[in-house]
Formats: sequence, structure tokens, C-alpha cells
Amino acid sequence: AVLLSDRVERARLLAETERTLTTSSKGLADNLTKTLDMRRRSIRFLVNVPAVEGIRLAVENKGIDPVDGSSLAQWQERLQQLFSGYMASNPDVVQARDIGVAEQGRELVRVDRRDGPLVVVPEGELQAKADRDYFIDTIRLPPGETYISEINLNREHGHVEVPHVRTARVAAPVFGTGEKPFGIVVLNLDLGNALDNFSKELPQGERLYVTNFDGDFLVHPDRRRTFGFDL
Repeated sequence: AVLLSDRVERARLLAETERTLTTSSKGLADNLTKTLDMRRRSIRFLVNVPAVEGIRLAVENKGIDPVDGSSLAQWQERLQQLFSGYMASNPDVVQARDIGVAEQGRELVRVDRRDGPLVVVPEGELQAKADRDYFIDTIRLPPGETYISEINLNREHGHVEVPHVRTARVAAPVFGTGEKPFGIVVLNLDLGNALDNFSKELPQGERLYVTNFDGDFLVHPDRRRTFGFDL
């Protein structure tokens, strides 16, 4: 009878622990999903702002928008201001870019968040991104579709950025005449706080492991075990 009682109590405790962990992990996962869905709506708005269309028209017409006569530089400044205003209200967005297909996917406008302040990246520091997965996958999308990347460590000039920024990218394609791909608009999201919250909000004494679909650790009690696929 004592042995049976112990087994019943153990089963009850295990079931209670499982319910607690399931509720906790589902709530955290739902919060992350809501964040990405909100940014998906943001990118649909940003890809359709007049400044993105003005830049396209200016690039395709020797630097002058034939509709209102604005120069490429004027449209770029307007988009820089729009990106900066948007990022000021959304601290998880650490980078906003308009990237063209020309010149190996060269950035046309880029605003970075660097240790807090927002920085408009000057023309001489704009990079080519045509070889990156998010560019390749987004430029293939049909009109109206959006792209969300896997979570990985941000790279600049081909190298993992230090300190590490745990990043997801939300992007949408930009089309020219005849629905010919012109480029993409992309937001980089810093998901560090969201991932850290998975562990912070666990019941005391519990450990949590989060992996991507390939089984690589995104969250691990030993931080050295995370993002091995990038390091």
C-alpha cells in the first residue's frame, strides 16, 4: 500500500510539473509569436510607404523621380527619417533597411541602433547583401507575401557581430514595372530579451532548453552551448 501510494504521489507531482511547464512555455512561445506577427504587419506597411516607391522610381530613372521631380537623395533622406521614427518607438528593432537588387544587393537606406542611439549609415558604409539567405528567399516571394527568418546571430561584413545579437529578420519584396523584383525592405529584430525570458519565468529549480527545427540550441542553461551553428 505504501509503494502504491508513493507511485500515485509521484505520478501526481509529475503531471502537475508537466502542466506548469507546458503552460509556462506555451505562454512564452505565444508572446514571441505575437512579436513576430506584429513586425510582419509593420513590414507590410513599410514596404508600401511613398519613400520606398520614390527611391525605386528615382533609381530606375537616372536619379530623379519622374512623378514629383524629387531626387534619389531626397527620397533616401525621407526614408531614413521614417525608419528612425519607427525604430524610436520599437526598441526591439535594431536595423531597418531598403535593399536593391542592383550592385549585388546593395543597401540603399539603412538605419542602425548602436548601443541605444539610432544611426543613419552613410553611403560609403552600405553593404551588398545578395548572398544572404533572407535576401534570396524574400526576393523570390510574390507580391503581398512576407518573410520571417530563423533566429541566428547577426553578421556584419561576413562576420558574427560582437557582442552577439540574437536576430530574426522580417522582410517583404519591392517590385518595379511589370512586377519585376526591385529589392526588399527588411527589419532586424533583437530577440535577446524574448529568449532570456524563457528561462527567467520558469518555476524555481527548473531548466529549459529551446531549439530550432534542426535541434540547435537557442536557449540552454550553459550559454556556451547556444548558437553553435553560427559559431
